[in-house]
Amino acid sequence: MKKIKHPFVLGIIVFLIVLSSFNKAYSDEKKWTDKNEINSLSDESQNEIERFINKQIKNGKIPGMAVTIVQGDQTIYQKGFGYANIKNKKLVTSTTLFELSSNSKAFTALGILNLEKQGLIKLDEPVNNYIPWFKMNYKGKFAPITVEQLLYHTSGIPFNTIDKIPESNDDNSLEKTVRTLINKELKSKPGVNFHYATINYDVLGLLIETITGLSYETYMEEYIINPLGLNNTYLNKNETISKNMAEGYKLNFLQSQPFHAAVYRGNKPAGYLISNAVDMGKWLKIQLGTIPTGEFSNELIKKSHISNNGLVQDSSKPAYASGWYTLEKADTVIYHPGNNPNYSSFIILNPEQKLGIAVLSNINSAYVSATCDGIYGILSGKDYNHSVFDENQIADIISIILIVLSGFILIITLIRIVKVIRQIVRSERIHVVKSKKYRLTVTFSLLFIIVIQYIIHQIPFICTGVSWRFVSVWLPNSVTVAHYFMVIVIWVAYLLFILKNVYRLNKV
Repeated sequence: MKKIKHPFVLGIIVFLIVLSSFNKAYSDEKKWTDKNEINSLSDESQNEIERFINKQIKNGKIPGMAVTIVQGDQTIYQKGFGYANIKNKKLVTSTTLFELSSNSKAFTALGILNLEKQGLIKLDEPVNNYIPWFKMNYKGKFAPITVEQLLYHTSGIPFNTIDKIPESNDDNSLEKTVRTLINKELKSKPGVNFHYATINYDVLGLLIETITGLSYETYMEEYIINPLGLNNTYLNKNETISKNMAEGYKLNFLQSQPFHAAVYRGNKPAGYLISNAVDMGKWLKIQLGTIPTGEFSNELIKKSHISNNGLVQDSSKPAYASGWYTLEKADTVIYHPGNNPNYSSFIILNPEQKLGIAVLSNINSAYVSATCDGIYGILSGKDYNHSVFDENQIADIISIILIVLSGFILIITLIRIVKVIRQIVRSERIHVVKSKKYRLTVTFSLLFIIVIQYIIHQIPFICTGVSWRFVSVWLPNSVTVAHYFMVIVIWVAYLLFILKNVYRLNKV
């Protein structure tokens, strides 16, 4: 055999062999990472939608996202974008699992409607007929809340009750959660106004447990999830599920960083079901009525879309059904957003067009709902140029500004404290004899600082009725850091004030 004399030629051959192997490995990896990817859109629609999705991911600093689009009884688009785990470079695929957040409510609503169908519950009856100790007040007096009012968020339970949901993974977590409502004051009389409060659906979850004698998870699996054939939708985590679960993230200092939220099992009926793009495609078709629902009654699906229009004065505003918002314009649109501390989702259904879209993500971001809305606009032939108001991004930016300003003030203040101490050591400042004026100055200045400190501590409650505990869980960590910086600056500035008043400059 003739030897290859030129090293350059040999190098080219080796390079081509390696490149060929790399391409094959990459192709195999891609096939393995998203073998369930589906696309029957036109090239034009696909390109426009994917350009839009990638733009939203970039602007929203979204780690990963899964998108499913169905038309009639067909899934016409199903794909993952970005990372399920940034550190490990694990890509999002159609089988990557996400928390459904508030899109869990539609499942719980079906559980309640199924109990009604079986004659085990009546929607117009007070909850305390089933849970005797469940009692809340309106204007200081007991106000009975019906099952239907919980479904429609017309119970009068205020939004800020989310702040009291306990961290727990115990079997009695639902009862623990619902007991936080006992004898609390309602925001309005039951049945009069719409007030979205996630805990409404936790009460419904406890109703399911009380009436059936089964855990919420067991009932939902046996009577809702399994009959509907949702084989990739879960209520409990195990090793296999955790392996396929997308890592949850939270925005922090302009970057998406991993965030391991506490376990709120008592909030599961309202926001902690787990699923993926594959099952969301099936779920969309079930909601549109384009595929058989097996043993499960399709009439219950339709009933869950019937909204409480009696409270809607303006037809341009959405009404609420059983786990769904409904908006009647040119077409009836059924939708629901979902937000957890480190996941979010959005679903849009158009029954007339038989069109359904679901977007799942591993970060809490307004860009997720905007992405779903934008895809719907593209497929409906409508322009979508809406600006996105993302509270987390805004809170993060404001917090960074406050941290920088506070840091600057802190440095200047510390420099001045060092200067005063040096002056004291050099006897350039002398100790002031304690007088009545001195004592008043110290007392009132301390009271002033305490009042300022209290006001800062109450800012979340003043704005939204929640505590810093809620802020630390739901908002970027930079908000908490900014809070601490402000507190430190105030007390360091007070220390400077005291030093300068206790030790006055020696004018001699």
